[in-house]
Amino acid sequence: MENNFSEINELYDEYEDLDYQDVMDEETKNFGAMKRFSDTLKELKNVVVGQDDAVRDILNSVYDSLYYGVKPNINFIVGGSGTGKTLTFKTLSKLLDVPVALEFATGLSETGYVGRNIDEMLVHLLENSKQFDPKNRVNVALAENGILIIDEIAKKITRGTQPVGRDVSGRGVLEGLLPILNGDIVPVTYKDTINYMGQLISEEKTIMFDTRNLTIFLVDACIGLKEIREKRCGEKIPLGFGLTKKSKESCIKSYTESDLIELGFTNEFVGRISYNIIEFQKATLDSLARIVRDSHVSPLLDRKRQYAKYGIKLEWYDSIYYDIALETSRMCNQIGARALFKVVNKIFREITPLISDHGSGFNKIELKEGILKDPSKFEVS
Repeated sequence: MENNFSEINELYDEYEDLDYQDVMDEETKNFGAMKRFSDTLKELKNVVVGQDDAVRDILNSVYDSLYYGVKPNINFIVGGSGTGKTLTFKTLSKLLDVPVALEFATGLSETGYVGRNIDEMLVHLLENSKQFDPKNRVNVALAENGILIIDEIAKKITRGTQPVGRDVSGRGVLEGLLPILNGDIVPVTYKDTINYMGQLISEEKTIMFDTRNLTIFLVDACIGLKEIREKRCGEKIPLGFGLTKKSKESCIKSYTESDLIELGFTNEFVGRISYNIIEFQKATLDSLARIVRDSHVSPLLDRKRQYAKYGIKLEWYDSIYYDIALETSRMCNQIGARALFKVVNKIFREITPLISDHGSGFNKIELKEGILKDPSKFEVS
């Protein structure tokens, strides 16, 4: 059976705003104290399911930057909406106590022009450093060692004919990013809150922000890039001309700088990608089922946690994860990947009112096969 998963990959969009404090151990860690790589990777994979290679590559980059001084550390991430990119970085921020700023290139313009200025990204890193500071003050050192994610970066490339005049919102933004990608020291003005004689007052400060220690991820779905890679690995070098089936499969699994240049990025910009090109894979039926079964932000596991607060044990049959994945893939053709949450909510359409009216009299609810078609297929005891 062939399923269309083209829209399942927006799945994680529903996860991005969840509070992970309920599913992670809260620890007080000092910046610079190294947490075991394997422990961090395990916790990441407990949340971001089905992207093992991408998660490991990102973690490698962050550890090399934070603990081993690998500079510059600039990565390019290829992956569609909802494949778990933002979820990965938000989880990393909590696990490692590192400020993270997620920016969208589409809203940026060159400094001095209408639109958000490029240096605002560094201001956001400074602001986000407060949550890791004991006095809730801007911590410049933390911000300078933070993680900067610039999403939708390919929206700024110019394809085909060059624009007439100065392109302040497109190619001009890419050129304006070069000082940060070069690791330059950039002047940044921000507002901080200080305690003056018992009163909190806002104070404007200007600092020279050292961008050399940032870990930077340039992100986009890069529509058309897959076809460029397939052309490079297939048509240009046919099997039998020094390319075996195994090496061709390896070729198709990786992007190169030349692929990005052919897409429309300039040589100068691509030349700043110093670390890696990382790909987040599209969801499959198996990975979707694993998300429901294993992820700490699974909507089904969340139901189980919530019911446990009221002393109710929630159980289900073994293949429910696969059944939910199948139903989600079926609904995706019509209403998109958010069908995963709609499918799980549909399961409980008759259980929720029952618990509300008689919850104190139940100890266990067991979901039976067929409940995805008939919401009455459950037993209470």
